[in-house]
Amino acid sequence: MFEFGESAHHRQQQGSDGRVLVLTPTATFDQCPPDIDVLFVPGGTTGTLAAMRDDAVFRFVADRGSRARWITSVCTGSLLLGAAGLLHEYPATSHWAARDLLADAGAIPVDSRVLVDRDRVTGAGPTSGTCS
Repeated sequence: MFEFGESAHHRQQQGSDGRVLVLTPTATFDQCPPDIDVLFVPGGTTGTLAAMRDDAVFRFVADRGSRARWITSVCTGSLLLGAAGLLHEYPATSHWAARDLLADAGAIPVDSRVLVDRDRVTGAGPTSGTCS
């Protein structure tokens, strides 16, 4: 439900090659199918905290995640997955500065760049080369 593209904007977030990947939503939460293959939650400090306080985002993640074939995140996105109950009793990773907070959501924090457990995939962020 996203279009992928490149942008010259967002200079503060550009990669080492000078390019930025932009995900542009093509549907609202209500238009998104109830059953999805992949739920991916990206990380970032401000965006993650805002998403965790947004009831619509929280409900969407919890609902779609309850039926998605794959539950995935990178960086602090795992905090939102955990808060939505999607990492309960799963080992998971996150950015090193936030990783221990996963225990508050019932997840098992693990110091790992990328962690795969059954249908859950979490990435640590900068150490896995995925966020800055």
